[in-house]
Amino acid sequence: MKEKILVVDDEPQILDLIEFILSGKGYQVIKAKDGEKALRSFSIHKPQLVLLDIKLPDRDGIGVLREMRRLNDEAVIIMISAHGTIQLAIESMKSGAYDFIEKPFETDQLQLKVRNALEKIRLEEEISVLKWELGEKYRLKNIIGSSDSMKEVFTLMKKVINNDITVLIRGESGTGKEMVARAIHFNGPRREEPFVAVNLGAIPENLMESELFGHEKGAFTGADYQRIGRFEQAKNGTIFLDEIADLTPSVQGKLLRVLQEKEVQRLGGKKDIPINARVIAATSKNLEQLLQEGHFREDLYFRINVFSINLPPLRERGEDIIELAEYFIRKKRKSTHHPRTESLRLGEDAKKSLLNYRWPGNVRELENAVERALILTGENSQYLRASHFTLLGEQEKKQLNKDREVLPMEQLERKALSDALNTTGGNISEAARLLGISRDTMHRKIKKYRIKVAEFWRKMDTSG
Repeated sequence: MKEKILVVDDEPQILDLIEFILSGKGYQVIKAKDGEKALRSFSIHKPQLVLLDIKLPDRDGIGVLREMRRLNDEAVIIMISAHGTIQLAIESMKSGAYDFIEKPFETDQLQLKVRNALEKIRLEEEISVLKWELGEKYRLKNIIGSSDSMKEVFTLMKKVINNDITVLIRGESGTGKEMVARAIHFNGPRREEPFVAVNLGAIPENLMESELFGHEKGAFTGADYQRIGRFEQAKNGTIFLDEIADLTPSVQGKLLRVLQEKEVQRLGGKKDIPINARVIAATSKNLEQLLQEGHFREDLYFRINVFSINLPPLRERGEDIIELAEYFIRKKRKSTHHPRTESLRLGEDAKKSLLNYRWPGNVRELENAVERALILTGENSQYLRASHFTLLGEQEKKQLNKDREVLPMEQLERKALSDALNTTGGNISEAARLLGISRDTMHRKIKKYRIKVAEFWRKMDTSG
């Protein structure tokens, strides 16, 4: 589809020249000789780009610019300025013009400015689509979980989505803390603003302040340029501070000030910069224990722990495990478009293994396990089997060994009873004496382990 460009100028030769240049590049050109016709064409044709002369016979070009911006605040307009009206061109930029071009202009210059303006429009449309897709992705209905513990999480999320209250998300690694933070942001009134995620545990201690608050050029050795910190980047959106327990004591104090004063000061700077970002923090650690040990500031704790959401580990979400696994299969199928994955399903043995596994890495580990299993399936496989989940097999062996270590007494006790009965030829009283227990206790344990005493009589008879 051709991009539509509205050209407004009272000189017919300029209009014809611009039309010749731009139509030759495949653009659809609409012409107008005055302000009134320009505004009418703008409303009817809805052009992607406007080239607007500052001097028009019936109206001031800057006035037309402002009217177009009132009709569509996203309108992209390049002002055409004759020599001697550069100051007016600068004024038009302040009124919302994207750029200006001075008469007489070179063909290449005009084409470049038009191309740059249309590229800006294209990028903004892509960003708009991405924002919409992100919003769709993080809608509450797209977060998988029908267990009671997740229903409680959804209830809490709904309470804070339209509230600017500071939220602390708690949960083990891999439980989906960032996904919950994004869902709160993209379902709330700040959805059109930036969402800035900061993994505090991954930032070196000496770079923490610069990363969060920014720095001025020359603030320290190696600061060769001004850096905008993450709080400033978040603007009127949301800043997500993951693993907040990893903050050093000095940065904890500076973060506290930012949260209290709603302003930041870059390293090496003297100016306080107002911030309006919503703060959502997260931790996989026990903040109360860190507080008692003196590793986390009490005042910061109370500042971030205004409203808490606890994410349950996957092992406590049994009814969600199969649903999540099937979702990850569909997700991989959609991303690869590989025909082999179209018919793949979870086998019953795989479902059993998934449910028996403890998932120390939670949802993130489950997604990785599904991805590995898909790679390990054969070309003609219709089902993901337990054998495809290699990690599960190893873990089940470890768990079985662990279970054996936890309950060895029952096995040893049964063996001791059997050995004693074997030695005494099934004589219960004598076997009890050998074991140092009463006859009643012996009878009770024989019943508990369902030991068939008659089998030892036969052994005695055979040996005799």
